[in-house]
Amino acid sequence: AGIFALDQLFKHAIDEEPKENFPRDLPGSKGLVQIRRAHNPGFSMGRLEKYPKLVKTLSLLATLFLIFALPYMSILLGDGFFLQKWGTAMVIGGASSNTYDRLIKGKVTDYINVRVLFLKNAIINIGDIAIYFGGMLYGIGVIFDLLKNK
Repeated sequence: AGIFALDQLFKHAIDEEPKENFPRDLPGSKGLVQIRRAHNPGFSMGRLEKYPKLVKTLSLLATLFLIFALPYMSILLGDGFFLQKWGTAMVIGGASSNTYDRLIKGKVTDYINVRVLFLKNAIINIGDIAIYFGGMLYGIGVIFDLLKNK
């Protein structure tokens, strides 16, 4: 719930700002991180943006799957190692925030541009970050559980 609320708070604040406020450097980032405003009707990096109904449907189905499957898989694969629990919460929070945007607004608000390496062209949000890092934590937790149970 925390990731969902935080991401929605930032998205709302970004959407309320005047267009001329963007892009701008994040204070203290020495130009490596910019705050931008982008609205993405598709999946990550604009994939399938020409098919908004499909994107909404797949987002909802994927989020519902995550809500039910990840906790079940944690129980099935191990004793619910804390990394799996944190990862599950992060993925569900991030996915729920982006799915909410797609269903209610028809597009996801992205606002963070990390200007390094392969991320230079990507504009993401806190929900995306939670999905990526939550997935990594979940995977690491599964590996630890499997190694522990050998």
